[in-house]
Amino acid sequence: MMYFRSAVHLCLPVLMLLGVPALVHADLPQVHLKRANLSTKPIRQATPLPISLIDLRVCAHGAGCPPSMGGWVEDTTMDPDNIDLPREFLWKSKSTTITGGRWELSSQPFPSDPASKVTLLASGNAGSPQSGRFSINFKTLPAKPPQQPGSQPVLKGKFSQVHLPPSYYVRVVPLAGNQSTGVPSNDVKIRIRQTDPTPTNPIVSMPQNVYRLDNLYFEPIHPQSLPWGCVIITGVDKSAFTGLAGDTFYTIYYNALQSGQPICPDSYKGIGEKPWYESLADFASGGVTWASSLYADIKKIAVKAVAGAINAMPGNLCNSDCETGLMQGLNAGLIALGVPPNLPNLDELTGQGMNYLVEMAASQAGIDCDQTCQDAIRSGIKEMTKEAEKKTVSNYCGDVETAHSNGREPLCLPSGVTAKPAPGSASTPAMARVRITRNPDTGNINQDFLVSYRLVLDFTASKETRSGGAWAPTNTCYSDNSVFPCDEEFFKSDGPLRGKLFATVNVPIPPLRPGQSMDMPFFLEPSDYWLPGHKERIKKKGGYVKYNDWWKLYQGAQLTVKVDVHCPHTIGNPMSSCITPVSGNYIIPGPKN
Repeated sequence: MMYFRSAVHLCLPVLMLLGVPALVHADLPQVHLKRANLSTKPIRQATPLPISLIDLRVCAHGAGCPPSMGGWVEDTTMDPDNIDLPREFLWKSKSTTITGGRWELSSQPFPSDPASKVTLLASGNAGSPQSGRFSINFKTLPAKPPQQPGSQPVLKGKFSQVHLPPSYYVRVVPLAGNQSTGVPSNDVKIRIRQTDPTPTNPIVSMPQNVYRLDNLYFEPIHPQSLPWGCVIITGVDKSAFTGLAGDTFYTIYYNALQSGQPICPDSYKGIGEKPWYESLADFASGGVTWASSLYADIKKIAVKAVAGAINAMPGNLCNSDCETGLMQGLNAGLIALGVPPNLPNLDELTGQGMNYLVEMAASQAGIDCDQTCQDAIRSGIKEMTKEAEKKTVSNYCGDVETAHSNGREPLCLPSGVTAKPAPGSASTPAMARVRITRNPDTGNINQDFLVSYRLVLDFTASKETRSGGAWAPTNTCYSDNSVFPCDEEFFKSDGPLRGKLFATVNVPIPPLRPGQSMDMPFFLEPSDYWLPGHKERIKKKGGYVKYNDWWKLYQGAQLTVKVDVHCPHTIGNPMSSCITPVSGNYIIPGPKN
């Protein structure tokens, strides 16, 4: 290996330095480069924000996060049907004066000012910084703050999502002895997956058969075909490369730009690559560490750009209320489509659901959003996906822990080179798509009624098993920084395995015009699935199993997709079907031998 040292440290095999390879491809070793900070603008901050010395995370897996295996995130989602397992929390302190902590839970985000009063649903002992662990059983928590004297009590009964807030927020307050000290930790957000809302309007008859459904389509999961962190070069600025080594590196990246071949990071010697179902499980459980804050900033930039474009048009006024509406519509659309921000082909996925995103954002803007206005929203969404791609590529360089957990070293590109994630460098989730059409003879319906109609997709699967059952681990073994299942046991089943394969999709229908059709794609999140008796056996043995049995049900399953439209037959009543549902049956490929 030959090394050049200048303003940055460069390392590349000798043949590369000599410019021998004509094409850069996925098998090439990583180019290690540190990006210089070229910003010369001063950062002006009027009031310093309080800095927390505590970092808090929650385990994204209901069965626990074993040591050295990741899964600790700031933002995750819980399904009300699978909320019986306590959630583990991990916190670390940078202060030597903190002796303990108190966890606090609220249904609202905590204020940025540590001195502000907070309405808590619950609190408890977070333990010491040395252990840094505690758990919360959300099944036993109240849905509302403790009642004040003279108020009506909260009805107690079987756990139901009707009593759940949309999200929970958890933080740790540092203690010195028994006294609070310093700034609380970051907020950890735990979303509760929502189902049909129950309207509370006066009783009014609702029109039926407003919509029809057709062209149902299902696409199974596509496992990643390239290593984690691979990128496609999208631009090379020759002026950023100087000297003999610079000319060589420019040629390498320019060749990669012309060929379209991916550049991939080196392998990490400490761990191999994960099986595809493990990578997908980590991905689907919310392991995107940068999404909660930086992705929100990216969306804000997009909304500001859209508002500016709208305000440049005659007769359009997009004020702060309009911007809030745009953001709410955009968030609702992204959540409905199931689009996470770190997919390598994010631009393709948002592209398929672009019309839905535009309609959702426009419907919430509170202004008369004509075609030019909708085009501005469309441009803003495209810019958002580009910014998200930039952040993802940047994360390939800065997040060493994530790189190592995926069996790779970080990949850092030099200044002057731009790239996007390579298609195939992460698993692509399963997708369902359906066409919804508003019937032409429904033009006399009050528009206020249409907001109550929702599209609902359910996914159930069955699968024959060999010898009437399946094997599964009841705890986890560790060796040399790797993990493998041990003490597998046979779990018998009466007949085929059956279960919910993907989380139910339950989304608002955009305000279509009479006769208008829209193709709506949804990127699906795996449901929790356990072999009968497996979860109970894990609890009894006290072991850790990082992944549930979902992939045992998935591979080779017979899947039934049912699509329906729900509405209250009278406003004020629960939602139920208001059309004839459509369904489709699909066979998912089995495991390769």
